Amino acid sequence: YKNGQLEYKANYKDNKEDGLWEWYYESGQLELKEYYKDGKKDGIHEKYFESGQLELKGNYKDGKEDGLSEWYNESGQLELKEYHKDGKIID
Repeated sequence: YKNGQLEYKANYKDNKEDGLWEWYYESGQLELKEYYKDGKKDGIHEKYFESGQLELKGNYKDGKEDGLSEWYNESGQLELKEYHKDGKIID
């Protein structure tokens, strides 16, 4: 960012996204943490409010949402649960 804060950290393997990626708010607070494998999202995905409170926790498999996703409000209370399979909501 123009203020000197880090915008993101990324890892690549064979010119593809691979491993942990972290995105930050301009304030320096962590905004998003996700994992990649062979250029596709794969593994835990976490998004945070600028306050640092968890907003979303989910999982990806081979680039598609897979398993339980949980959404929280800024007070930390669970607001919504969704279950995904191959990128589609199943419950």
